[in-house]
Amino acid sequence: MNKIKNLIKKKYKVIISFFLGMFVAGTTVFAATYYFKATDTTYTNSNSTLSSTNVNDALDELYNKTKAMVNTGYISIFSNLKFSSNKKIMASNYMVCIDYYANNYSVVCFKYNNFNVEKYRIRRVFGSGACTVTGGNFYASNDPGTTTKVSCTANNFTCEVQKTGYVYCGTAGKSCYISSGTATCN
Repeated sequence: MNKIKNLIKKKYKVIISFFLGMFVAGTTVFAATYYFKATDTTYTNSNSTLSSTNVNDALDELYNKTKAMVNTGYISIFSNLKFSSNKKIMASNYMVCIDYYANNYSVVCFKYNNFNVEKYRIRRVFGSGACTVTGGNFYASNDPGTTTKVSCTANNFTCEVQKTGYVYCGTAGKSCYISSGTATCN
């Protein structure tokens, strides 16, 4: 018993600090969860594109935007990325991208299995005069649904999107394409 009393006398500062620390930590957690709710904490959205006005809604909005990007494949492009041997074309199992605007340091991508969007997009990128439409004839956004393939050639690139989901881009004998959800490059 004397050993314990002597130990307490020597270590009383440590013991008091321990219990004081536990008390402070407990009251902080209680206050944070009880008094400072994310729904009650205002958020200023003036420097963002978010419409939320409190922290909870802002976090939910960011989560939903990120989830939408992942579900549409725009983030997944970076997983399993493959390159053509001349590094001008890249592909994932979701889209094929080309270094079309070489001097602007930007790429143009065409998504796999997204024909109803990409058939218009490919014509906007290459220009309608550089494109051939198979199975139909459409201008702007007026396709009667008979189009099966759009193929365009300009700036040393040829790209093609098909109703089957197939996407292809090539230049200088090198290419990448996606067929049946699998990207292949040479």
